Amino acid sequence: MNRCKPYIIFLFIIVLISCQKQGSGGKNSSSVNPIVEASVDRDLDDIKKDGILRALVVYSSTSYFLYKGQAMGFEYELLKRLADDLELKLELVVSDDLDSEFEVLNRGDVDLIAHGMTITNQRKWEVDFTEYLYLTRQVLVQKKPDNFRNISWKELQKQLIHDPIELIDDTVSIRRNSAYYERLMSLSNEIGGDIVIDTLSSQLSTGEIIDMVAKGKIKYTIADENLARINAAYNPILKIDVPISFSQRIAWVTRKKAKKFRRVVNKWIKSQRKTTGFNVVYNKYFKNKRSFNRR
Repeated sequence: MNRCKPYIIFLFIIVLISCQKQGSGGKNSSSVNPIVEASVDRDLDDIKKDGILRALVVYSSTSYFLYKGQAMGFEYELLKRLADDLELKLELVVSDDLDSEFEVLNRGDVDLIAHGMTITNQRKWEVDFTEYLYLTRQVLVQKKPDNFRNISWKELQKQLIHDPIELIDDTVSIRRNSAYYERLMSLSNEIGGDIVIDTLSSQLSTGEIIDMVAKGKIKYTIADENLARINAAYNPILKIDVPISFSQRIAWVTRKKAKKFRRVVNKWIKSQRKTTGFNVVYNKYFKNKRSFNRR
């Protein structure tokens, strides 16, 4: 009987290792994303061969817009610099549906999504992010009463939200496939109460949604603080000082398969973030009130 014990133990170890391998194999196979597998095999060499940097942008008052016939915007100015440094011609494609952007990218219609996107684990399942461009946080955007200038400060405070927990059983309007939606779902769980989410069209930009709050068409929305702040600068009826998230990284987006291209873009962004020129461009579109009012 004692002679059998080592043999039995050896068999037990073999079975245990086999089970672990099978479990690990099952996990790896289930983590394969068919969307990524089906995406176009296009990387830096292909982009260089074409001689064109195709970027998907959003038409907005901060990212990309036309002023007196001239193209402007934070993303536009950075893209021009990137294209010049890579010795490529810049070709912009304006997004008409924010929900389909990853599909457009993975299909190979563009090689870069170039407007500020919050880096989230859910999005990383389908695409990869570049180095972050800047840090911001999400804030609640709400409208002060129309007569806010004629009432006391105490009365004004009674009519406004001051803490996210006050949103329980209230309605916030946002695009469904946005980082704001993910954050609201998490926030609802964290505060132990339901927040009613009113989903808006994916064709609306964050700036347009903020404008809907200012006009009283919707009650609340969520926005990145830098976007909310520049909008509130010329529209003082907006209150934007209630944080909804911690600091988050904002970046551009590439295909998972475009590893060489992403490395080049990452190196370029890291070198640009350290420059005065980068800060000048950022301040021009996110902090300069006079410039924003003219757009």
